[in-house]
Amino acid sequence: MLPLLFILMMLPLLSSSLTLYPPIETLLLYGPVPTISRLSDPSGYITKINEYKAQNKKASCRTAQGNVDAFLAAPDVWAEQKLLEGKGKREFYDYGRELEGEKSFSSSHNTHHE
Repeated sequence: MLPLLFILMMLPLLSSSLTLYPPIETLLLYGPVPTISRLSDPSGYITKINEYKAQNKKASCRTAQGNVDAFLAAPDVWAEQKLLEGKGKREFYDYGRELEGEKSFSSSHNTHHE
């Protein structure tokens, strides 16, 4: 498992005009299914993100990516949540959230390079 995580952390971002969070974050937040989809079909993955952004004009790239990852991980759960959100029966869930401690790590990481 450790070599796979190392490979995922070292993979460069997919070449596109989108700024995506790294594959390791997809794995940690949403599990193996969206991660495998992302790595095995990068163009299809980016297409799904662009389609989500086209349908949801105010969505950030991170929010669109999070929704795509959540959908790929559990389509039935994601669809039910969106349906309930649309009816006002459920609070909006932010799929664009960051990993716990991500901001503190990146800010402490930047101070070491100054």
